[in-house]
Amino acid sequence: MARHYDLTARLVIAAVARAAGLTTEAAAWGCSFAIGALGAVVARSGRTERLGARAGIADEEEVAARPVAFAAAGIRALGEAPARRRGRHRPQDAGVPRTRGRTR
Repeated sequence: MARHYDLTARLVIAAVARAAGLTTEAAAWGCSFAIGALGAVVARSGRTERLGARAGIADEEEVAARPVAFAAAGIRALGEAPARRRGRHRPQDAGVPRTRGRTR
């Protein structure tokens, strides 16, 4: 994979870094997160709908616009907030309820 895609990925990351005023490292993370989000959308597994999204969105442009907006906002946010250097991220820090034991 590296042999075929890394050059293109580095060019994209450099362009994102320039456009968003980010370090190469922040842009690399942003691009990685964006690709992960895109993969979840492209998979169309139905999980998003099971978790609460409106089912049966027929307009592909509407579906495609969501991860683009998400990725753009996330990449911008990487340039605005300093990385946490101390401690571990804890669910309660983000308002996420803690779970105990197995979750399904």
